[in-house]
Amino acid sequence: SNRMFARRLARVVASLSPDAVFVRHLKIAVLLRERFPALPMLYEAHEVFADTAAPAKRARVAALEACALEAATRVVANSDATAARLRERYAPARPMEVVRNGVERPARMPDKDWAQAAQRIVYAGTLFPWKGAADLVEAAGTLPGCTVTLAGGEAGEIEALRARMNASGAKVVFTGRIAPLAVRTLLDASCIAVLPNRAEADSAFTSPIKLFEYMAAGCAVVAADLPAVREILGERDAAWFAPGDAAALAQAIRGLVDDPVRARRLGEQLYARSAAHTWQARGERLAGLLRGIAG
Repeated sequence: SNRMFARRLARVVASLSPDAVFVRHLKIAVLLRERFPALPMLYEAHEVFADTAAPAKRARVAALEACALEAATRVVANSDATAARLRERYAPARPMEVVRNGVERPARMPDKDWAQAAQRIVYAGTLFPWKGAADLVEAAGTLPGCTVTLAGGEAGEIEALRARMNASGAKVVFTGRIAPLAVRTLLDASCIAVLPNRAEADSAFTSPIKLFEYMAAGCAVVAADLPAVREILGERDAAWFAPGDAAALAQAIRGLVDDPVRARRLGEQLYARSAAHTWQARGERLAGLLRGIAG
């Protein structure tokens, strides 16, 4: 139960006597402040939970979120959008920094057969509706001669997407959920990677790990034009399309398929930019913040 977990956590923290704690869970942040009011705390927000919670729960979640922000010695957000919305909604007194997600980056860009870009189009991730996989499947229906691979998702989600396929369009391959190493191997061999997020609340606060993985694999990226993605990619870093517009998504993909030289240039450009988004760089920033509040 939650109470048992809270008691166990309090005992562990008391036994360790840490100089500071790093917390990402609202209830745990509030609990630790109640039990250990002098313990410095770094709270990391990956979304604004009061905005993404079910309507019936929003007031309660907002009160809890406000308490967590007040409890923290310092606050970290995963994106500029998350930080801006937290400031707008709660006006927290604590300093706030943006520390984005990251990626394990290979030492060199994977080799790719850019002449076969049409056959090496990929989406990797969950198949939640806000991720936009349905828009990609619809777009694939107007891309004959291409192969689009979707890695991830559960059987029921995949069957629902299969029902939307157009047999006269691209060949669409569903791998289902696969191991992280298999995803990396797939991305290393892919040329064009798609980030088709829709303009919904969850997308507003994302710091998409999948995008960083696309970049580190040296893929040319087709991306939904959303503020959270624009924080990471500039105008000339991707083939952009209006979120939720399957026809525009298909056009953006076709533009890269028909211009493999541009696709390769984008892939090389993004691989170089991924150096700023490694897990090591993220860890060093968080460690520095923790040392700061511990001191």
